[in-house]
Amino acid sequence: MAEAVGRLRQDVGDRLRWRVPPTARMRLLEVRERSRLWTADLRTLPDLLVIGAQRSGTSSLYRYLRMHPNVAGPLRKEVDYFGFRFDRGEHWYRANFPLMARRELAQRLGRPFLTFEATPDYLLHPLAAGRAGALVPDARIVVLLRDPVDRAVSHFRHAVRHGWETLPFQDALAAEPDRLDGEMAHIHENPGYRASALRRYSYVTRGLYAEQIARWLEVFPRGQLLAIDATQLYEDPAGALHTVLDFVGLPRWQPAEFRNYSYRTADVHKGSSTSGVGESLDDLRRHFRPANAELERLLGQSFSWSSVPSTARLDPGER
Repeated sequence: MAEAVGRLRQDVGDRLRWRVPPTARMRLLEVRERSRLWTADLRTLPDLLVIGAQRSGTSSLYRYLRMHPNVAGPLRKEVDYFGFRFDRGEHWYRANFPLMARRELAQRLGRPFLTFEATPDYLLHPLAAGRAGALVPDARIVVLLRDPVDRAVSHFRHAVRHGWETLPFQDALAAEPDRLDGEMAHIHENPGYRASALRRYSYVTRGLYAEQIARWLEVFPRGQLLAIDATQLYEDPAGALHTVLDFVGLPRWQPAEFRNYSYRTADVHKGSSTSGVGESLDDLRRHFRPANAELERLLGQSFSWSSVPSTARLDPGER
C-alpha cells in the first residue's frame, strides 16, 4: 500500500510539473520568492550542498532527496547563491529555505530534519567554496563525479539542444580556451559577472575535478565531503542514495520508483554538430588521464572510469 501511494505521489507531481509551461513556472517561482522575503530572517540555512558536477545526475539525486520524509527542500533546485547569484545577498538566499520553526518542531518530536540545495555550478565557480565556508561551515558537501569524457560529450549535446553551440564537437573543444579566456579573472573582479561563456562552453574545464574539489577541501574538512561515482547512481540508485543518507545522518529510505529526472538528449541531436565525437574521444581520454590520477590521490578513492575506458555512452541520466 505504501509503495502504491508513493508511486501515485510521484505520478501526480510529475504530471503537474510538466503540464505547467516553463514561463508560468518561472512567474510562480518569482511570486513565491517575493512573498518569502518577508520571513527570510526566520528561515534556516542548508545542512547539505550538492555541488555538482554538471551533467552527472544531480537532478535525479535532488528529486530523490527532496522526496525523503525527513527532508524539506529549497524553493528551487539551483539556488546558486554561492556562485552566480551572490550579489543578491544572504537575505535572498535564506528566503529559499524552510522556516526555522519546522526544524524546531522536528527536534521537539525527536525526528531528523534536513534541508539542502543542489547547484552544479558550485564545483566550477572559483569563489563558491570560500563563500559557502563563511556562511555554512558545518554543511555536508556531496559531489557526483562522472567520467569526464562522457560528461564533456553530454555537456556538448546539452549546449546543442539549447541552441548555444553551433560548432562540431572537435571544433568546440578546440575553441574552448579562447572562449573561456579571461572568464575566471572577470569573476574575481566583479562578483555579479554571469560568465555565460564559462557556463556554456566549459566542456573540458568542468572535467578537471581535482583542482575544483581542492578548493572545497581548503575550506571544508575531508570528512564533510562525499564524492559519489555517478555510475553508481545510474546503475544502483538505491545504493547511491543510501550512501548519501548515511553520510548526512538520515534514515535509509527510497522512493517508490527510481525515475530518471534528468534530460534525455540522445534522440534530439541530428546533423553535423554532433559529428566527430567519436574521433575526439581518444584525445580526451589522454588529456584527462593526469587529472583523473590526481583526483584519486586527492580523495583516496578510485572511480569506475579509471579502469573502464569511456565510450561516450548515452547515459540514463544526462544531468
